[in-house]
Amino acid sequence: MATYTVIGLVQDAEQLEEALARVERAGFRREQLSVVTQENVVQEHLGGDPREFVGGSAAAGILGGTAVGGLVGILAGATLLLVPGAAAFAYDGILIGAADYRFLGRAALGYLVAVAPIAVAVLATPSLGIAGIWLGLNVWMLLRAIVNRRRTAHVLPR
Repeated sequence: MATYTVIGLVQDAEQLEEALARVERAGFRREQLSVVTQENVVQEHLGGDPREFVGGSAAAGILGGTAVGGLVGILAGATLLLVPGAAAFAYDGILIGAADYRFLGRAALGYLVAVAPIAVAVLATPSLGIAGIWLGLNVWMLLRAIVNRRRTAHVLPR
């Protein structure tokens, strides 16, 4: 079966109607055509459902692109959320290896005091939901990463 690609540019709805009529007279069915236009143009001037003019490959491309874009966005967001925690745990390991337990104990108490208002705000405002919990967790991890980084720089020899 032969495949044809015909590209046309029209200036108005009348030219579009004429172009479609000529293509249909040449033996092509509407299911074989793809028309790129605003949705209301198809409905108002061609009297049809815009989906009649979107080929399966275009619809698949739209869905595929949306899925891939969404997945990339989720992964990028998750990466940004995980970086402070990874840094905090890495610095914890360095401080544990340096046997700086007294600092780690005091820092844990300090983190609790610093993050408690965020926890209260999340509990008092249920509309924050899971986003509020993640925000509080990330503030805590970022605080730990910053404080532990500074302590690591102080404890380790240069």
